[in-house]
Amino acid sequence: MSDRTAERTEPRGSEDIIAETESLLAGEKSDSERSQPAGESAADSQQGWLGQYFSPKGFLAITFVLGVGLLVGNAVVPLASIGGTVGALAVAFALGLATSKRRYLEVGLGGGTAGGLSGLLQTDLTTALMVSVSMPILIGAAVGFVASIVGYYFGRDLRDGLARDIE
Repeated sequence: MSDRTAERTEPRGSEDIIAETESLLAGEKSDSERSQPAGESAADSQQGWLGQYFSPKGFLAITFVLGVGLLVGNAVVPLASIGGTVGALAVAFALGLATSKRRYLEVGLGGGTAGGLSGLLQTDLTTALMVSVSMPILIGAAVGFVASIVGYYFGRDLRDGLARDIE
Protein backbone atom coordinates (compact mmCIF):
# COMPACT_ATOMS: atom_id res chain seq x y z
CA MET A 1 0.00 0.00 0.00
CA SER A 2 1.35 3.38 -0.91
CA ASP A 3 1.46 6.38 1.35
CA ARG A 4 -0.82 9.17 0.05
CA THR A 5 0.22 11.89 2.44
CA ALA A 6 1.69 13.93 -0.43
CA GLU A 7 -1.72 14.08 -2.13
CA ARG A 8 -3.53 15.60 0.83
CA THR A 9 -4.40 19.23 0.60
CA GLU A 10 -5.18 21.82 3.18
CA PRO A 11 -8.90 22.43 3.68
CA ARG A 12 -9.99 25.60 1.94
CA GLY A 13 -12.58 28.09 3.00
CA SER A 14 -15.70 28.90 1.04
CA GLU A 15 -14.25 32.28 0.02
CA ASP A 16 -11.31 30.56 -1.71
CA ILE A 17 -13.63 28.19 -3.54
CA ILE A 18 -15.93 31.03 -4.66
CA ALA A 19 -12.96 33.09 -5.88
CA GLU A 20 -11.58 30.13 -7.84
CA THR A 21 -15.01 29.38 -9.35
CA GLU A 22 -15.49 33.00 -10.45
CA SER A 23 -12.01 33.06 -12.01
CA LEU A 24 -12.76 29.86 -13.93
CA LEU A 25 -16.12 31.23 -15.10
CA ALA A 26 -14.47 34.48 -16.14
CA GLY A 27 -12.09 32.52 -18.37
CA GLU A 28 -8.92 33.16 -16.41
CA LYS A 29 -6.23 30.54 -16.68
CA SER A 30 -5.51 28.18 -13.83
CA ASP A 31 -2.03 27.68 -12.39
CA SER A 32 -1.33 24.69 -14.64
CA GLU A 33 -2.42 26.57 -17.78
CA ARG A 34 -0.24 29.58 -16.98
CA SER A 35 2.93 27.53 -17.35
CA GLN A 36 2.58 26.89 -21.09
CA PRO A 37 5.53 26.72 -23.48
CA ALA A 38 6.90 29.94 -24.92
CA GLY A 39 5.92 28.98 -28.50
CA GLU A 40 2.68 30.96 -28.44
CA SER A 41 1.48 32.03 -31.87
CA ALA A 42 0.16 35.45 -32.91
CA ALA A 43 -3.36 34.01 -33.23
CA ASP A 44 -3.22 32.84 -29.61
CA SER A 45 -2.14 36.27 -28.38
CA GLN A 46 -4.85 38.01 -30.44
CA GLN A 47 -7.48 35.60 -29.13
CA GLY A 48 -6.34 36.47 -25.60
CA TRP A 49 -6.70 40.17 -26.38
CA LEU A 50 -10.14 39.63 -27.91
CA GLY A 51 -11.24 37.47 -25.00
CA GLN A 52 -10.04 40.07 -22.52
CA TYR A 53 -12.24 42.88 -23.84
CA PHE A 54 -14.97 41.17 -25.87
CA SER A 55 -16.56 37.75 -25.81
CA PRO A 56 -18.32 36.76 -29.06
CA LYS A 57 -20.25 33.97 -27.31
CA GLY A 58 -21.29 36.37 -24.57
CA PHE A 59 -22.34 38.93 -27.18
CA LEU A 60 -24.56 36.42 -29.00
CA ALA A 61 -26.12 35.17 -25.77
CA ILE A 62 -26.74 38.69 -24.46
CA THR A 63 -28.18 39.80 -27.82
CA PHE A 64 -30.56 36.85 -27.82
CA VAL A 65 -31.67 37.43 -24.23
CA LEU A 66 -32.15 41.18 -24.80
CA GLY A 67 -34.09 40.44 -28.00
CA VAL A 68 -36.41 38.12 -26.07
CA GLY A 69 -36.80 40.87 -23.45
CA LEU A 70 -37.73 43.35 -26.18
CA LEU A 71 -40.32 41.00 -27.67
CA VAL A 72 -41.83 40.08 -24.31
CA GLY A 73 -41.91 43.74 -23.30
CA ASN A 74 -43.70 44.66 -26.53
CA ALA A 75 -46.18 41.83 -25.99
CA VAL A 76 -46.93 42.86 -22.40
CA VAL A 77 -47.03 46.63 -22.96
CA PRO A 78 -47.95 47.18 -26.63
CA LEU A 79 -47.87 50.97 -26.30
CA ALA A 80 -45.54 52.27 -29.05
CA SER A 81 -42.13 50.87 -28.18
CA ILE A 82 -42.25 51.62 -24.47
CA GLY A 83 -42.79 47.95 -23.68
CA GLY A 84 -39.70 46.90 -25.59
CA THR A 85 -37.64 49.54 -23.85
CA VAL A 86 -38.88 48.43 -20.44
CA GLY A 87 -38.23 44.79 -21.40
CA ALA A 88 -34.65 45.50 -22.46
CA LEU A 89 -34.08 47.57 -19.33
CA ALA A 90 -35.40 44.79 -17.09
CA VAL A 91 -33.38 42.05 -18.79
CA ALA A 92 -30.19 44.14 -18.71
CA PHE A 93 -30.83 44.89 -15.02
CA ALA A 94 -31.14 41.15 -14.34
CA LEU A 95 -27.93 40.50 -16.29
CA GLY A 96 -26.08 43.11 -14.26
CA LEU A 97 -27.41 41.60 -11.06
CA ALA A 98 -26.46 38.06 -12.07
CA THR A 99 -23.00 38.43 -13.63
CA SER A 100 -19.79 39.13 -11.78
CA LYS A 101 -17.68 40.06 -14.82
CA ARG A 102 -18.05 43.48 -16.41
CA ARG A 103 -19.63 43.10 -19.85
CA TYR A 104 -20.60 46.63 -20.82
CA LEU A 105 -19.31 46.23 -24.39
CA GLU A 106 -21.32 43.07 -25.04
CA VAL A 107 -24.44 44.48 -23.37
CA GLY A 108 -24.25 47.78 -25.28
CA LEU A 109 -23.67 46.15 -28.65
CA GLY A 110 -26.25 43.45 -27.93
CA GLY A 111 -28.85 46.03 -26.88
CA GLY A 112 -28.15 48.13 -29.98
CA THR A 113 -28.37 45.10 -32.25
CA ALA A 114 -31.57 43.77 -30.67
CA GLY A 115 -33.11 47.26 -30.69
CA GLY A 116 -32.20 47.80 -34.34
CA LEU A 117 -33.69 44.45 -35.34
CA SER A 118 -36.79 45.22 -33.31
CA GLY A 119 -37.11 48.58 -35.06
CA LEU A 120 -36.80 46.83 -38.41
CA LEU A 121 -39.44 44.25 -37.53
CA GLN A 122 -41.89 46.88 -36.28
CA THR A 123 -41.62 49.01 -39.41
CA ASP A 124 -44.49 48.54 -41.79
CA LEU A 125 -44.02 48.72 -45.55
CA THR A 126 -45.75 52.06 -46.08
CA THR A 127 -43.58 53.82 -43.49
CA ALA A 128 -40.47 52.26 -44.98
CA LEU A 129 -41.40 53.44 -48.46
CA MET A 130 -42.51 56.91 -47.40
CA VAL A 131 -39.71 57.79 -45.05
CA SER A 132 -36.65 55.65 -44.77
CA VAL A 133 -35.88 52.16 -43.60
CA SER A 134 -32.78 53.31 -41.76
CA MET A 135 -34.54 55.74 -39.41
CA PRO A 136 -36.55 53.16 -37.39
CA ILE A 137 -33.49 50.91 -37.27
CA LEU A 138 -31.29 53.74 -35.95
CA ILE A 139 -33.87 54.85 -33.40
CA GLY A 140 -34.40 51.27 -32.23
CA ALA A 141 -30.65 50.69 -31.98
CA ALA A 142 -30.14 53.89 -29.96
CA VAL A 143 -33.01 53.14 -27.59
CA GLY A 144 -31.89 49.52 -27.16
CA PHE A 145 -28.30 50.62 -26.49
CA VAL A 146 -29.23 53.22 -23.89
CA ALA A 147 -31.82 51.02 -22.15
CA SER A 148 -29.48 48.05 -21.92
CA ILE A 149 -26.51 50.08 -20.64
CA VAL A 150 -28.63 51.89 -18.03
CA GLY A 151 -30.27 48.65 -16.86
CA TYR A 152 -26.94 46.83 -16.71
CA TYR A 153 -25.32 49.67 -14.77
CA PHE A 154 -28.05 49.73 -12.12
CA GLY A 155 -28.03 45.93 -11.87
CA ARG A 156 -24.27 45.90 -11.29
CA ASP A 157 -24.61 48.74 -8.80
CA LEU A 158 -27.21 46.81 -6.81
CA ARG A 159 -25.08 43.66 -6.97
CA ASP A 160 -22.10 45.61 -5.67
CA GLY A 161 -24.19 46.96 -2.79
CA LEU A 162 -25.52 43.52 -1.90
CA ALA A 163 -22.09 41.89 -2.04
CA ARG A 164 -20.28 44.54 -0.01
CA ASP A 165 -19.42 43.72 3.60
CA ILE A 166 -21.09 45.78 6.28
CA GLU A 167 -18.55 47.33 8.63
